[in-house]
Amino acid sequence: MTDLNDTSTLAPGTPFWAIGDVHGRDDLLGAMLARLMPEGLPIVLVGDYVNKGPDSAATLRRLMDLAGNDQIVTLRGNHEELLLRFLRRPRRFARAFLRFGGHKTLTDFGITELPEHPALYQCNQARNALLDAVPGLGEWLANLPYIWQSGNVSVLHAGADPDTGLADQKPITFPWGHPNFLTKPRKDGQWIVHGHTPVEAVEIGHGRIAIDTQACRSGVLSAVKVSPGKAEVLQLP
Repeated sequence: MTDLNDTSTLAPGTPFWAIGDVHGRDDLLGAMLARLMPEGLPIVLVGDYVNKGPDSAATLRRLMDLAGNDQIVTLRGNHEELLLRFLRRPRRFARAFLRFGGHKTLTDFGITELPEHPALYQCNQARNALLDAVPGLGEWLANLPYIWQSGNVSVLHAGADPDTGLADQKPITFPWGHPNFLTKPRKDGQWIVHGHTPVEAVEIGHGRIAIDTQACRSGVLSAVKVSPGKAEVLQLP
């Protein structure tokens, strides 16, 4: 069985960078992209661009502007999944969206915070105002992929079933995770780069590279460069 504590077993088809959860820290994201883009390597963002942090509006606009850049891959996190559900069915998903920090995203766009128990018309008004403020947002969110793969390395947001091949899993598992992901190692030799689970510093081992250093709270945005046989960490500021 492949030793998934040994980074020499990392074998991506091409070197790439992965960036952890941003959560509205557009300042850190802009600085990170300025550092990484000149290298010309693929840059994969693991998701959770909105909610909680200081500027979800600028973060969304930056990433949507980069949608035509083949160097940048923006994956779907659970916060993007909730935002998309809110846009599609505002009354049903408003409370969940707000509970996960969605009120911060709305107020970033100048939309009055919804009350704890919003009425149907309030949910619809907030949804419509957000779509007016960000034309194309729903389509952009719907087109975000759940996973990116290169060689024996996969990048996704939260986790995956360690007992099932990645191609055989329901994609919705990837932004929300799996109960055994953090406790049971994979046996198929696949390494997984992920965010979602907060860590104080980037963790590498057991077939996982965890890169969510809580930029919105710690002020530290982390990235990892994965190349054959090694993983190099970069943190800003």
